[in-house]
Amino acid sequence: MKTIIYEKIPSMFALTIGFLNFILVKFKDNILVVLVLLLMLDSNKDNKGQIVLSFPTFSFNKEQAIDKKSQQPSNLAASLSVAEDGSNIDDTKLASLNADKSGSSATMSVAKWKKLVSAKGVSVKELPKFEYLKRYAGVSIEEMKIHGIPASITIAQALLESNAGRSNLAVKHKNHFGIKCYDQKNIKGACVAFYSDGPNDRFRHYESVWSGFRDHSYFLKRSRYASLYELNIDDYKGWSKGLKAAGYATDPGYSRKLINLIERWDLHLLDKVK
Repeated sequence: MKTIIYEKIPSMFALTIGFLNFILVKFKDNILVVLVLLLMLDSNKDNKGQIVLSFPTFSFNKEQAIDKKSQQPSNLAASLSVAEDGSNIDDTKLASLNADKSGSSATMSVAKWKKLVSAKGVSVKELPKFEYLKRYAGVSIEEMKIHGIPASITIAQALLESNAGRSNLAVKHKNHFGIKCYDQKNIKGACVAFYSDGPNDRFRHYESVWSGFRDHSYFLKRSRYASLYELNIDDYKGWSKGLKAAGYATDPGYSRKLINLIERWDLHLLDKVK
């Protein structure tokens, strides 16, 4: 009995294959009939009453976003992808983005600044810096509103001094500005020994990064920095040079480094956020 079943299996399999092949052939032969039936159910006609067969088109270019209001490609839908350089941004998009920069300061926001910087292109090596700037841009703006220090200056200093939050002082002690302890009467735990310019250097320790940003604002309220507040809030070059002249850092190229960072990342736009 088992032998008979085993002999029938190949023939049953062949019969199944033959039936499926028959169905496939019949479908291919009658595909036009199927399409006509579909058109009769849901057809499109031109102005002459003739049936028009149209197929949907698909686009896999995610960067060509369409503004639902204007049905035109949005200027801010420019490429946000990471590139090694800005070559992926065409002249038309850059012109539109640059036009936004010169617009009313009331229209500037952190979100818009992020898109503008992203559209210019961010290299893989620069990603840690960009992530750092995005994370602390809002804090810098709040400090600007309260204490009158340009947001571009605050965040550029933090970026430079902390190496985008990766320095030992920033990681271990949440000190992103390299602020030293000049008052030895600080409460216990507020200062830590940390070699920088000399073996006896002591730097401030903070419980949170935010408290470090706030202390930076208080630090710049010292009389030695008073002349800075006579400058316009958007004069980042004057602030950068003034900080160096007042002795904030010993690095002779400190002001130039700040200016380069501000211009590379368009941080001056953050000074226009209301």
